[in-house]
Order: sequence, then structure tokens, then C-alpha cells
Amino acid sequence: MTTLLIILGLACIAAFWVTSTTLLFFLYESRNTGHMKRLAELGHTSSDVIRRILGFGFPSELGIYLQFLTTPVTAWSWSPSRNRQTDDEDQQTPVLLVHGLYGNASNWLLFRHRLRRLGLRHVYAYSYSSFGPDYFTLMEKLDRMVDATREKHDGRPVFLVGHSLGGLLIRGYASSGMAVENGECKVAGAVTIGAPLGGSKLAALAVGKLGRSIIHRSELIQELEKRDAKPPFPCLALYTPIDNFVLPYDSMVPAMPGWRSEHTPAVTHICLIFSRPVVRRVIGFFKECTK
Repeated sequence: MTTLLIILGLACIAAFWVTSTTLLFFLYESRNTGHMKRLAELGHTSSDVIRRILGFGFPSELGIYLQFLTTPVTAWSWSPSRNRQTDDEDQQTPVLLVHGLYGNASNWLLFRHRLRRLGLRHVYAYSYSSFGPDYFTLMEKLDRMVDATREKHDGRPVFLVGHSLGGLLIRGYASSGMAVENGECKVAGAVTIGAPLGGSKLAALAVGKLGRSIIHRSELIQELEKRDAKPPFPCLALYTPIDNFVLPYDSMVPAMPGWRSEHTPAVTHICLIFSRPVVRRVIGFFKECTK
């Protein structure tokens, strides 16, 4: 019991520190770029923004830390390469979730539960290490995970959902040409959630080469822009107006050809994957892409 209390206490301290620090960065950046005026037009005063970031940020950060305790189960059981072949008569499109920087499959614990409760039966997760592999290596592994998922489902296309860096991986994958094989598209559609499509200034504080490679307007981001092409499948970018991790705000708005974008309710970066409206919008887009 004492050990659990210590773990909970440390998690609370870390969650409060991350939330309060990113709040300060968000306020500084938003006031210098005019984003606070945009928020005011959306009906959010400065005090409302502070209240929302602290109110949504702390519990969602804490939730992510506690979900890490399920890693030994989720990382193994949700991988498409470790699951048994599905029933050939079940024709529902499979879903592959892609987590963000420093995360793993456990980040999707509540999100995946809600997807399944709302009718999506085949939901898998791609877990990767944020230390060691570079961006393009992870993108190639994503392609292998797509192939493994399709193999389990009689070659049917996969629906991709990526949060944060996971969404940035989907951005590169969508333009890479990997998603088309023998003239057939391997992906039914994709949603990115709070993805730093143009990088983030906060990545300057990241630990590891992968994290620092996604700094706003970095060499990686500029290389992705050179490779941008209209994706062979429908893509939707969801982003929140008070994202406290992706700065500046415009970095979340897709400038790539063929992409759609939508605001979510005003919640924090991590809270996006705990948000019921986000889950419902993902399912709505899933139905659009698979009808």
C-alpha cells in the first residue's frame, strides 16, 4: 500500500508540474502570436483558458501515467502481430491506433474501450520506442503494422488513428506511397488528433533525437513538406484551440493537399484521447470512410 501511495504521489507531482509548465508556455506563445484574440472570438477569455488547461490537463496527465501500469498487457495483447486470425465472415474494417511521443499502447486504454463499446470490434495498437529509431524508421514499421493488420482481416483496408507524434507519422505515411500496393490502397481512412503537423516549439525541451527532430519548422518538417502529396485515402486532422503541447497553434492546421480539418472542444493535448466528443467524431469519420 505504501508503494502505491508513493507512486500515486509522484504521478500527481509530475502531472501538476507538466500541466503548469506547459500552461505558461501556451500563454506566452498565444499572446505573442495573437492566438488569444482567436480564442476570444471563440468565446474563451484568458481566465477560462487557464481554468480549462489546469482543469483538463492535470487529470488527463495523471490518467496517462496511471495507464502506463497496464503496459505489460496492452503492448502485447493489442498488437496485430500477436492476435489470432479473425472470423472470415466479420467484414468490419480494422482500426490501428498510433500513440504519441514517449507513449505506448496503454495510452489508448480508455479511448479503445469507448471505440469498442460504440461498435468497433477490431481495434489494435502500434507500439514503438521513442528512443533509438528515427522518424522514417518508425514510418516503415507503421507500414508493416498495417500489413500485419490486413493479413488478419483477409486483406481489408485499415483505418488509422494517430495522436500527437502518431498523427505526424500518419502524415508522412499518407504521402509516402507505401499505402498503395499493386494499385490497391491499404488504408480506408485516417484521423490525426492533436498532431504537430508543422512541429512544435516545445519539442526543444524533448529528450532524445526523435523528440527534438519535431521542433517547429525543423529539417524533418521541411522534408515532409517537400514530400507532401494528396493522400490516396481520406484524412481528417482534429485539433483543440488550447493545445498546451503543440505550439504554435497553426502547426496543427494541415496545409497538405487533400486533408480536412476540424476543431474539437477546448481541451488539452492529452485530454484529447480521453474526450468523448473526439471518440464520437473518430467513429463518425470511420463510418464515412467505410460505408
